[in-house]
Amino acid sequence: MMKQKWILGLVVAVSVGCLTACSSIGLPEPTKNFVGGTKEETKKAVEDLYKSVFEDYEVILSSGKMSVPDIEAKLHKSDRVIHSWVIESAAADPSRQRYAFSDLDGDGQSEMIIGSQAAGKNYFLTGVYYLKDGQPSLLADGFVAGQGGARSAIKLFKTGEILSLGWSSGTGDGVGTLDKLEGAKGITKLSSKEIKITDKKLLEKFGKTEADELTPDQLSWKEFSYTPSKERLTSTSEMTTSSSSGNAKDPKGTTSSKSEEKGPWTAGKSAALAEFMVTWGNQMGQPNYQKGIVAGNIGADMLYWTDGSKLDAEFSKTGSGTAKYRIVETYSNWDKYPTVHNYFFAITDTGEGIVFHSPTTNGDKMYLNPTENVDLRNNFASLVK
Repeated sequence: MMKQKWILGLVVAVSVGCLTACSSIGLPEPTKNFVGGTKEETKKAVEDLYKSVFEDYEVILSSGKMSVPDIEAKLHKSDRVIHSWVIESAAADPSRQRYAFSDLDGDGQSEMIIGSQAAGKNYFLTGVYYLKDGQPSLLADGFVAGQGGARSAIKLFKTGEILSLGWSSGTGDGVGTLDKLEGAKGITKLSSKEIKITDKKLLEKFGKTEADELTPDQLSWKEFSYTPSKERLTSTSEMTTSSSSGNAKDPKGTTSSKSEEKGPWTAGKSAALAEFMVTWGNQMGQPNYQKGIVAGNIGADMLYWTDGSKLDAEFSKTGSGTAKYRIVETYSNWDKYPTVHNYFFAITDTGEGIVFHSPTTNGDKMYLNPTENVDLRNNFASLVK
């Protein structure tokens, strides 16, 4: 009996001693978060750190038809502002904007990544934020200029590096800068080099491989919470009313009629073009063309020549219509975002086939020019005859 009491006393003493000692040991922050709160509380704590970014995107995504300068005036002031093309793209298509958190450099503090959902699990990174002196700071951004050939893209790596690429779509020439996140130390610039965006060994120039990448599909993306603008609510309401009434409208806003049931473009020709696009895309090294413009609903009123003048066009399933150009098919390869090719196949008012090309991926206008690809032109022309 005495032996049992002695053992019990020893256990109690050890337990008390352990509790006393453990209380004086500083637990790592992740462990404290786990012990002190739920996952939801930890998530909220991270989001609170980037509160100003969420507030900026609330302004952008709710802006409707507000001009970019007016939007910029309402954003938080910082040492690096959001690029105007990023703002315009996000404002034009708010429902596709997403965010994710990832501890890129493994210091226990998450960075915030902004992206635009292109198609399926394809995301184009538009911003990377880190904490600088406790405040969110923009490290890199990605965009495709609605006009001109400016392009910018971001690549993340599992060891904390961020590669920022900037180039011209016309030449493919540009500059790449590799930075590294190093916790409290901040950002270290590792290298900056001239690049050719089509270079298959581009990553090797910076000592990286595709296996080193932290790709967008590896992140847990979340939708932004925002208040839709009155213009978007009105537009959505009109589309719903039109759909429920059975009075379908084409993208130009004109009511479809039975007179459009017959025309030079048929289901058989459409199938033949689809088959050709697969073969042609593979030959061009641009596989995975998809029917439609994956960016969203593109109306004929959004189509312009590259010189800025309006394109006299309308969408038509059969090639019939009143506009000079009746667009019967569209294809794009958004899996290669931001190097995107959009093709508009149209029949003219004189019955000839013409194919337009557009590299535009954001904004409320798409800029087109006749394609220079001979095979594409000739194939479509032969189908139209």
